[in-house]
Amino acid sequence: MGVSLVSPLAKISIDGTRISRLNLSSDIQRAFSLINKLVSNSQFRNGNFISSSSPNIRIHTTRFGGKLDIAPQALDTNGLNLLGLSLLDSKSANKASVRIEAAANKAAQRINSLETLQRAINNLNFTPEALNSLTSELNGSGLPSGTLVNIIS
Repeated sequence: MGVSLVSPLAKISIDGTRISRLNLSSDIQRAFSLINKLVSNSQFRNGNFISSSSPNIRIHTTRFGGKLDIAPQALDTNGLNLLGLSLLDSKSANKASVRIEAAANKAAQRINSLETLQRAINNLNFTPEALNSLTSELNGSGLPSGTLVNIIS
C-alpha cells in the first residue's frame, strides 16, 4: 500500500481514495502515456515536429529553390526528460518536481520556437534580418539546440 502524503488524521481523499504517493505515481504515468499518444498522433507523413524519435524534417522552399532542415522540438516524455520519474519517496518526489518544472519551461521554449518558425515559413521570410529576429526572440542566446538546424540553398 502507498505511503500517505499527509497525516492519517487529515482524512484527505479523492472520490473515496486516500491520497498516496503510489496513487499519484500511477496518475502521472497515465498522464505521460496520454502526452506520448498526443505526440505520436501529430505525425504527418514520415515526420513529426514534436517527437524525439522523428528524424529531421526537410521543407523545400520555392522562394529560394532551396530547402530547410528542421530538427523536431520534442514534446514527448523522452524529449522533456520525464522518463523514470518516481514519487515513492521524498527524495525522488523532490527530484521529480524539479524535472517537471524544467520540462514545463523547456516545452514553453520549444513551442515558442515552433511558433516563430511557423511565422517565418508562412511569410517566406528567411532574410538575414528575419533570421536575426528569430534568434533574438529566443532570449538573445541564439537558437536553442534542435531549432532551425540550417538553411540549404
